[in-house]
Amino acid sequence: MIWKLLVAAVFGTSLIFPSSPARAANVLQAVPGTVIVGRIRGNALLLFDCTRELTDLVARKADSGSMIREIEGNAVRAMAQKRSIFQKTASTMTIRVIYNRIGAINPAYGTPTLEGVERLMTLSAPTRDVAKQASRWIDDISSGKQRKGLKVTIEGKVPGQ
Repeated sequence: MIWKLLVAAVFGTSLIFPSSPARAANVLQAVPGTVIVGRIRGNALLLFDCTRELTDLVARKADSGSMIREIEGNAVRAMAQKRSIFQKTASTMTIRVIYNRIGAINPAYGTPTLEGVERLMTLSAPTRDVAKQASRWIDDISSGKQRKGLKVTIEGKVPGQ
């Protein structure tokens, strides 16, 4: 119970309080990447740039299924962490997951070139369900189970796919 009070004091009282401290820690982990708020009314919109996370996954030689699951879990985590912004103004939340496609090394500068931005996936759910189900969705994603109430559309490919 003390951890709930501590979390509420630090992050505000509108946070999710899952049934166990382990689930709370799962939702409150830092999201690797940048999350930008695009729209706060009606269908709230977030943009999640997962370039840094995807680069790390490629360096670890993760398979494409693992990459998708890990990024999807972090997208749900980002939705849960930003939910308090939208709880009174938006009925649904959508997060678009994007990454920078990196090309060959530019010989003049010795840095990779940018080939464009890839939209990897879009997740959407009712705002109230994000509050209640985020920790369960993250667990279900990691175990490969179906997520009720969370709509996921894979729109792009991860490197090597």
